[in-house]
Amino acid sequence: MRIEGESMNRNLKFITATIALSAITVFTLPSSSAAEAITLIVQTDSYIQPAFKIVADEFEKQNPGVKVELQVLDAQTQTTTNLQIMTSDSAPDVASAPMNLPPYAAMMKAKQFIPIDDVWKEANLKARYGDGVSSTLVAPDGKNYQVLLGAVYYGFAWINKDAFAKAKIKIPADHQIGSMANFITMGKKLRAAGYEPMSVGGSSGYHLTWMLDSFLASGVPEKKLSNLRTNFVSDVPVTTSYTDASVGKAFSQLKQVYDAKIFQTGVLGQDQNVGMALFAAGRAAMMMGHNATPGGLKDRLRVNLNLDFLFLPPTTPGLKVLPNLSGSNTYQIPVKAKHPDLAKKFLVLLMSDEMQLEYVKSGAGLSAVKLPKAAVEKAYSTLDPAVLKLIRYANEFGSSPGWAEGVPAGLNGVTDPMIQKLFLGKKNVKQIGTELDAIRDKIRSE
Repeated sequence: MRIEGESMNRNLKFITATIALSAITVFTLPSSSAAEAITLIVQTDSYIQPAFKIVADEFEKQNPGVKVELQVLDAQTQTTTNLQIMTSDSAPDVASAPMNLPPYAAMMKAKQFIPIDDVWKEANLKARYGDGVSSTLVAPDGKNYQVLLGAVYYGFAWINKDAFAKAKIKIPADHQIGSMANFITMGKKLRAAGYEPMSVGGSSGYHLTWMLDSFLASGVPEKKLSNLRTNFVSDVPVTTSYTDASVGKAFSQLKQVYDAKIFQTGVLGQDQNVGMALFAAGRAAMMMGHNATPGGLKDRLRVNLNLDFLFLPPTTPGLKVLPNLSGSNTYQIPVKAKHPDLAKKFLVLLMSDEMQLEYVKSGAGLSAVKLPKAAVEKAYSTLDPAVLKLIRYANEFGSSPGWAEGVPAGLNGVTDPMIQKLFLGKKNVKQIGTELDAIRDKIRSE
């Protein structure tokens, strides 16, 4: 799932950059002469391309003799026909297969990615990602088949501090709203002060699911949530149903937000652009569905607002809410890759501290790995202070894996319409749980 504000119109094109072989890793690499250059095919997208060019340039300095060809995918190809590309005789050496899109699920089910536990070990990724991120990337068989290049956080609200001041609402220093009672009171005060309390793209098809992710992470026990994120795979036992009480409570809390009129008036008929415009115009005090990628706020809003952020109230009372993590920029090595050892070497360099910092500086996104604090602050020195605060918060306290990020489109693509019907009284929580169980079982059988 690409987070809003960062989706780009991407044309499929091929760019070449010369990079090279080096002996800095433990991988055994094929021999070649200057006259027999090896071509390494690496997929990416136009948004991430500048960061990959930086990696390619560095790889070139280190290793003469290998030529890298960047395949820049458009969104439609990444979602559909990339499955055919990754399984063809012209398969890339490094694939771009976001784990929540259909090609990834199909490749995993057919065992068409090679395990890269050696990459994880060489790059010390488990420790550098942290337990929260690592748990979203490990496969049901316990092996690692992908790396996450950059993180994008969601499941929180950007807030206009001036609006909160006018409504005489003290912004919690720990960014925690704390409870639904507090949230409802906050909404009433903001309306009384002339604001729509919170804007969201109600007709966007995914914004409501982002909010659901936050309520699931703060209400469903981790063992159960982990099973929900993986039990669409036939090899994973189904130990948690979508009719589980903790799942139902997350849906019910989201309906409470709607019933309390915290969303903007007419929310279900308004898309992401309307929601964003309300916030940019100063008519909405809070805005859901935006991310912390560098420049994302000011570039999309085109205005300078006095910003801060708040987390939604927890479904489990007293729990500290963390940002959800989007892992859309994931990379794998197909079984049909011609140069898997070189591909592993490329991934190790890509995930190094040096290249992760360059990725951050390029404006492409947040680093998924933990980096030295001083280096991170320097890399993000041009960002809005509110974004820096979010980064510091996530670095200190961590993040929560999102359910929608781990399941295929067959599941995460149907929840927004279900939530809309829940708001309107056309479905209840039990019906939604039963329908999601049926969809999951169908995916397992395919």
